[in-house]
Amino acid sequence: MNLKFNKNNFLYKAERKKKFISAVDKYKNKRKKETTILLSILTILSAIFIFFNSSLVKLKNINLQGNVQVEKENLLNEVGINNNVKIWEVDEDNVKDIILKKYNIVSEVNIQKEYFQTITIAIKEKKLLALEKNEDNSYSVLMSDGQIYVGKVSNSNSLPIIENFNNEEFKKNEILNNLSNLKVEVLSQISEITPDKHNKDLSIIYMRDGQKVKVTTSNFSEKLNYYFEMEKHITDKTNTTLNLVNGAYVETEKTITQKESKINNLLKNNINIKNNSTKTN
Repeated sequence: MNLKFNKNNFLYKAERKKKFISAVDKYKNKRKKETTILLSILTILSAIFIFFNSSLVKLKNINLQGNVQVEKENLLNEVGINNNVKIWEVDEDNVKDIILKKYNIVSEVNIQKEYFQTITIAIKEKKLLALEKNEDNSYSVLMSDGQIYVGKVSNSNSLPIIENFNNEEFKKNEILNNLSNLKVEVLSQISEITPDKHNKDLSIIYMRDGQKVKVTTSNFSEKLNYYFEMEKHITDKTNTTLNLVNGAYVETEKTITQKESKINNLLKNNINIKNNSTKTN
């Protein structure tokens, strides 16, 4: 009986020890797995931290599109974008606001982020249409919306000069509207625009080739766009006026003088008739 009891006791202890060793092994394996998972997570997080703070995520390609007058370097300095900036640090709305407030020549801004190292800023500039001569003989650069451009002009020699329209804002806006509808090659050939001395609805356009053109201020762009087709038939550009008010024909100093003489005679006759009629009455 005692032998049987001792045998059972030994088996019980052995089984208990086996279960204990198994539980310890399971605990060790569990801790090992947990440690491995924790180390893996820390490794991944460290790799992510290192990656997002490395040169691999700093802007490498900074593109500016649509700029003619606006200088790339100045614009990027204004918005604080350079090769040390990470792409997610660029606040698109803030960049747009800065550009639109700083550059009155810019009408639209679009920003596109590509991958981690490329950003493209596309802007749309208003047209520079003319130089307005001021009373102090300085010049203001006028844009297509009538505002004065306050930035640096890369090439102002090709802009026509608008003179003596200072107190006629409406007519000046009409001229700018027509200039914006001209072909680029025609616009670049205009040297100066002044009001016609004899008719407030007309303007005189001086071309760079010496030709003088008389136009209706409100709607001259459509006809003037065909200037090159017309001017090749004019042999003497310095002594003639291309009249585009009613149709298209060439006037000389002689025909203009004759026309003015006829008008003056008609006016004198009308005045004499009125005077005689008054005396009779």
